[in-house]
Amino acid sequence: MFVVVESYAFWSLLILVLVAVYLLPTLIGVLRGVESLGLLIALNLLGGLTCIGWPAALIAACMLPKRVRRW
Repeated sequence: MFVVVESYAFWSLLILVLVAVYLLPTLIGVLRGVESLGLLIALNLLGGLTCIGWPAALIAACMLPKRVRRW
């Protein structure tokens, strides 16, 4: 068990997964193409450190209306 904990690959992968989970609301917002992407990013980065901000950003990423394309 200690061999895994002492591995740089383990810690690198763990940090990468944690950052991806932390930025999940932003990634969802980008993929959905929401209108208020700047607001969502700010909510995720600033409020994501609290236990209230991250779920709020996740809900906002799923609930904000999509951007309408104008040709």
